Amino acid sequence: MRTFLALILVVATAIGSELPDLGSIPMTRTQGSQHYLLPVEVEGEPFSFLVDSGAGMDVVISLETATQLGKSDGEESKGQGAGGGVRMRRVKVDQLKLGKTGPSVSPRAAYAVDLSHGRVKVDGELVAPDGLVGVGLLKQTNAIIDTRHGNLLLPPADSPQDAYLNTQEGNTTIRVPMVEGVHGFAFVDIALGDETYAFLVDIGSGTNSLEPSIAKKLGLKLSEESRDIPGAGTRKARGVRRATAESPVIGGILRLPSMQFEVHSLAKQIQPPSGRKLGGILGSRTLGSLGARVDFGSYHILTPKIITIPRTR
Repeated sequence: MRTFLALILVVATAIGSELPDLGSIPMTRTQGSQHYLLPVEVEGEPFSFLVDSGAGMDVVISLETATQLGKSDGEESKGQGAGGGVRMRRVKVDQLKLGKTGPSVSPRAAYAVDLSHGRVKVDGELVAPDGLVGVGLLKQTNAIIDTRHGNLLLPPADSPQDAYLNTQEGNTTIRVPMVEGVHGFAFVDIALGDETYAFLVDIGSGTNSLEPSIAKKLGLKLSEESRDIPGAGTRKARGVRRATAESPVIGGILRLPSMQFEVHSLAKQIQPPSGRKLGGILGSRTLGSLGARVDFGSYHILTPKIITIPRTR
């Protein structure tokens, strides 16, 4: 059951003022997992791509999409996902249009990958995404993920990276800085107990994750139930149990009553920024509960100062 902190009020509808000519593309929020599916056109063909800031490439297309587009050739390589090793084939995508009215971009790197393991629920049915919009493209377009309204916000192409951040008023908005890691990955510091850890800001992960060594150090009680977690890769993370940490502080600014985590190790898949210890993943459900806007131009998480915060999931 989901319970709420009684004395925190629901935010007003807007966070600060808006950037002139800010583009807004509606996304489909999946059921349960709270992923975001973005309508795109690849070389004139319509598809639905999952927004995944945990994917280091600009664009990933499914094997089915690659076949439909006639992109069966390309150099093969291997990567790492939450489900272990990932076989990839580099493909050339000349043009990708974001939404029906958004800009057309030329991805610098695109790969064909088996995405059949990452099914999400839409209108009561489990479907595999046609592809992924990765962190490279989010950074390239200075995109903002608006988790409250389910929109992808795009500043004008000639805007400076901090253009959107500068429109957000300090008296109504909490500005949580992120740190850019390898491949443009966004990390945020979260204090748990007396130590601070770097967490990957992963819109492509519905849940938060925590390294087992940290859960043990904090003395967190693990749930009796466990589950298997699918992801990109050839296998699942199996027997994953949950734990709840009290009073985490995000970015040295935003204190929450608690956060729930899936406890499993991603140390082989995720490289934290230099000088920081990996904590795990900050996923889309927590970001959505905060009404957050994740700005990949300025690398900030923006939340309203008055929010409703789930205590448990």
